[in-house]
Amino acid sequence: MPEKVFVNEELGIIEVQSYGLVRNDDLLRSLEQIDALAKETGINKILVCTPKTEQLPSFLELDDFGGAIPPHLKVAVVVAVGQPTEHKAMFVVNVAKLKGARVESFVSRQHALAWLNK
Repeated sequence: MPEKVFVNEELGIIEVQSYGLVRNDDLLRSLEQIDALAKETGINKILVCTPKTEQLPSFLELDDFGGAIPPHLKVAVVVAVGQPTEHKAMFVVNVAKLKGARVESFVSRQHALAWLNK
C-alpha cells in the first residue's frame, strides 16, 4: 500500500507517510484508518507527509476526497516545492478547507508539527 498510517506516540499524532503511486481507493482507505485511530486513541492531530508521492488520482476524485475529510481532525500536509504531485496535493488542501476541514499545507515537517501543536 502506498500510504502507511500509524500513531506516532512520541509526538502524540497520527502520521501518514505517502509514497509512489497513490490511487483513490488508497486515499479513502487511509482516511478510514485515520478516523478509526482517532476514535481509538483520542488523537485528532494528523501529519501527512507527501514529498515521496509520485502520482495522485484525478482532480475529480481528489475533489471528492477533499470533501470527505472530517472537520474534527486537524490535518497538516507536508508538500515539497517541485514534487511531482505538488499541485494536486495543494488542490486537496484547498478543497478540504473550502468544505470546512481544518487543513493546512507546509513545506517542512517542523512547521507542520508546530501548527499541529498550537
